[in-house]
Amino acid sequence: MSARFMYFEAEEGGMNTFEFSTAEELSCLCGWGEESCKEDDESLLSWVENSEVGEVFEHRLGYAVKLKDA
Repeated sequence: MSARFMYFEAEEGGMNTFEFSTAEELSCLCGWGEESCKEDDESLLSWVENSEVGEVFEHRLGYAVKLKDA
């Protein structure tokens, strides 16, 4: 992944946001890669590989948006 993405993570009482461009940067998400979350997480990674700028993906903990490259 060389593109840039923003993740909007719903949290109790608010929202956390962070930018990512590699799968490793998603390891901060609760349950990332665990067996019970594996299907959802793999769906996000698949979307990352095929998404266009401005597209939004609904993930189990929030939303990811593909950003325009700098």
